[in-house]
Amino acid sequence: MINLYPLPKRQNQEIIFNTDERKRVKGATKPPFRWICSLEVEFPEPVIYPLGTLETLGQNWSELQPTKRGCGSGLLITSKHVLTAAHVIAGLKLVRDSKTGKNKFQLVTAKKVVVTPARNEYPGTNPKPFSSFSSYRVRINPEFKMGMELNINAMTKKHIRNMLPHDFGVVELLPQQERKRLSFRASDNLIGSWSRQPANFITPVETTFHRQLQRTKINIAGYPGEKSTVPCSTLWWSYDWVIKTFPKFNGRTLDLILYQADTSAGMSGSPVWIKCHNGKRFLIGIHSSFFKYSEKKTGQRTTANVAALITRKLISQLQTWGISV
Repeated sequence: MINLYPLPKRQNQEIIFNTDERKRVKGATKPPFRWICSLEVEFPEPVIYPLGTLETLGQNWSELQPTKRGCGSGLLITSKHVLTAAHVIAGLKLVRDSKTGKNKFQLVTAKKVVVTPARNEYPGTNPKPFSSFSSYRVRINPEFKMGMELNINAMTKKHIRNMLPHDFGVVELLPQQERKRLSFRASDNLIGSWSRQPANFITPVETTFHRQLQRTKINIAGYPGEKSTVPCSTLWWSYDWVIKTFPKFNGRTLDLILYQADTSAGMSGSPVWIKCHNGKRFLIGIHSSFFKYSEKKTGQRTTANVAALITRKLISQLQTWGISV
């Protein structure tokens, strides 16, 4: 997520490796880019960025600037469900714990999310080819919510890193027939969605599939905050080799995938996928953040961008919400 007004100082959310190798997507209305959405988020009150101390160097919680507006990225997985990172559509506020009298965090969900598929506000293009849609409601992974509502002293970088596998949520739109009653005009074009196309799959990453990822490249596309005058208004794509899946930290295995494809703030919630030689695409992750880690065998420190992996547990949570993929 990125603050819209104003852009935060000392911005350090997600990173570029060496030179920026991202490419602007010119044909944003073509699959799979047509299903990637710009999200403009409004909160009911000023909130703190949930991954703030993990991503900002040398700052503690009290130094982070609250905001009521932000933006990010997401993917239409059905005609009315946009999969994104939980921290894009939820923030934190400090409250007093009635039992202990100490400060703790409380999760605040967005009150409104404007979803624009294939947004591309660039000269010579249709900026909103499929119109924009307002959220009906947002859903946050319960494990992310529970893990974030802690005493402020318990919200260490280590704890936040352990929450990244749970960093997903859904923006739910009104059904198509109800959209037509709204003030904005529904597009005459059928957008479709990722999971409703025969060559696209949302499959849990495990066993054989897991081993396959060790020798392939991932794709990621979303809406950076710094690439245009209006944050999160043009679509950019990058790709690179997978560094590691299911990394282990302090004896704990995390459902994450690490890679060095370039990203920046605003691309949180972007889809991470692979494309096979037969043309099939597999959604494998939801871009979340970045962090530094050390290889246990070599001691070498590496910085990587990271996504929450598509797992059986994640798909089960979608099904609990009534989402069939």
